[in-house]
Amino acid sequence: MTTIEKVLDHLERNKGVWFSGAELASNLSISRNAVWRAVNQLREKGYDIQAATHKGYCLSEKSDKLSKEGLIPFLEKYDDKSIVNIDDVFVFDSIDSTNKEALRRITTGASHGTVITAESQTGGKGHTGHAFASPDGGIYLSVIMLPDKMKLKDPKKLTSSVAKCIVDTINTLCKKPAEFSKPNSCILNGKKICGILTEAGFDVDLGKPLWYITGIGINFNTKSTDFSAEIRDKAGSIFSDDETPVVSRNEFIAGLLVKILSL
Repeated sequence: MTTIEKVLDHLERNKGVWFSGAELASNLSISRNAVWRAVNQLREKGYDIQAATHKGYCLSEKSDKLSKEGLIPFLEKYDDKSIVNIDDVFVFDSIDSTNKEALRRITTGASHGTVITAESQTGGKGHTGHAFASPDGGIYLSVIMLPDKMKLKDPKKLTSSVAKCIVDTINTLCKKPAEFSKPNSCILNGKKICGILTEAGFDVDLGKPLWYITGIGINFNTKSTDFSAEIRDKAGSIFSDDETPVVSRNEFIAGLLVKILSL
């Protein structure tokens, strides 16, 4: 790990806990100057790290920025069979499309279980090539799956199976009564809360799939005003405008990935 990754990993594992610069330096075997530089760099990246004289540094319990370091503690919690390889998880602040990035990585030999996730998308896409809105507070990720590594053998059931994984994760971690609606929708309080787009590559001669990319967009903590007027009556969010999420996006993604990669 780099110095900044070490500091972030330690703070993510201890949200809400204050550490002096000396404590962090000792715990991580780095200098106090290195701690100071790392904290400033993390703040510049948007992490809510508080600082106070005679107290030190503290990552806010409300911090919800996506990162590998934020995912790791929850993968350790939920992934007792090591289904998710953190080295195959790639987190971006902004990207054109997680599905497009997944496709780019397939061409260079990406592994089964490769995950692309981002804070925002500038060119997210839905079915038939339509633009997929990616407002703040959402979860945007794509998972690469290889048929010979999967238990699920019927590709027609993949998207609906992923939708059921999302519903189960919402019910379990968010304590919300989400429901699966055929063919591939997740519904909460009568409104659609996610979109799923599965793409596949085929060997035409053999007539069999070579890979799948399942792209997922979830309205996790999305403000109603961030939905366009034409979908505002139909689109909802797991946590509404006046709610504080009971889990972080990092925890939700970790729990969801374990379910999806168990298919």
